[in-house]
Amino acid sequence: MRILALSSTFLPEIGGAEIGLLELYNRIAREHEVLLLVSKPPPKEILPPDFKQYDINFDVVYIGNKFDLGKLRTKGIIPPLSLGVYRATKKYIKEWKPDIIHQNYLLPFGMVTMILSKKFNIPFVLSIIGRDAPTKRTSAMRKYYLRKIMSSARVVIFLTAFSQKNPYIPNLEKTIAVPYGVDTESYRPDVSGGALRSGLGLEEKASILFCIQRLAEVKRVDIIIRALPYVLREFPSTYLIIGGTGPEEKNLKELTKRLNLEKKVIFTGYIPEKELPGYFALCDIFVFHSTYETFGIVLAQAMAMRKPIVSVRSTAIPYVVDDGVTGLLAEPNNELDMAEKIITLLKNPSLATTLADNAYRKAIREYDWKVVVQKYIEVFSEILQMKTSEKEDGV
Repeated sequence: MRILALSSTFLPEIGGAEIGLLELYNRIAREHEVLLLVSKPPPKEILPPDFKQYDINFDVVYIGNKFDLGKLRTKGIIPPLSLGVYRATKKYIKEWKPDIIHQNYLLPFGMVTMILSKKFNIPFVLSIIGRDAPTKRTSAMRKYYLRKIMSSARVVIFLTAFSQKNPYIPNLEKTIAVPYGVDTESYRPDVSGGALRSGLGLEEKASILFCIQRLAEVKRVDIIIRALPYVLREFPSTYLIIGGTGPEEKNLKELTKRLNLEKKVIFTGYIPEKELPGYFALCDIFVFHSTYETFGIVLAQAMAMRKPIVSVRSTAIPYVVDDGVTGLLAEPNNELDMAEKIITLLKNPSLATTLADNAYRKAIREYDWKVVVQKYIEVFSEILQMKTSEKEDGV
């Protein structure tokens, strides 16, 4: 099977989507051919220090995104069609002759894929993995175009049932919820965090809270920091480790100073992928706050590490973390409620263990990449079989 994959983003940009695409296509490429077109310009010379650690076992072409009509301020009247993406995608379809197209995100490939899929009679699967699905704020014309794109796909894949239930999604012939996964060979309960604890100078009996995410405004990591003083009143030997970088990093560090938490909060900055399991292993509770998520790959990683989770009832998070079963969920933007959930787990180690065990079982059952990739292969194979049947029936 030759799969032409399309995405608006990929490495060296690093986030849940980029790592998810890498893991997905690396595994698919073990038995099938994959070519990934990325609508970003070629990577600059300045890359993350550990960029070369990522083994990419499929071909990647950065085509750029010139002449995107969708970026014109016309209230969505002009269709979101990128002429540069159209020319490049058409070129690779003609030269590479894929059996199927797998598009990630609605834009900027959406209109292009819709047109070229019909022109060359190549079925396409659409994975809506980002935040570009239509919402209440989307203009009427833009909604029309996005719905046309979704309706032209053979199958639309959502990361969770949360996105699948979007009221602004049209009635589609076939949709399926397939999450991103976790590498259970790297993220596993027997990883040790002892050396890291010593390296960070943390006492053996200290309680460790860990969160990792992009430090962006939409995440509201400040809520976790504001919750910490309440936790410290009952558990003074508690530390919060914050991993990741982003535009809010300076503000979060200033907040830490204002709350006199400089000795209790550790900002690690960017954590290389190979070091992440050690941080999960180190912590007693994984803490995660966000006001908008379509999945939350770090939640799956924490579950695979058999860690209890405290997060929030926001967007897709309750579809990943079952409140009271695999973790505890607080109200979004409520530091007191989040603190109470953390304190509950620190006071009740047996509850924390039960939640962690349940989370681990769910991770193995639903989020192991082997399970996820098999679902994708089944979708692709079924579509190609349908195409063959249609050809034989003269459709």
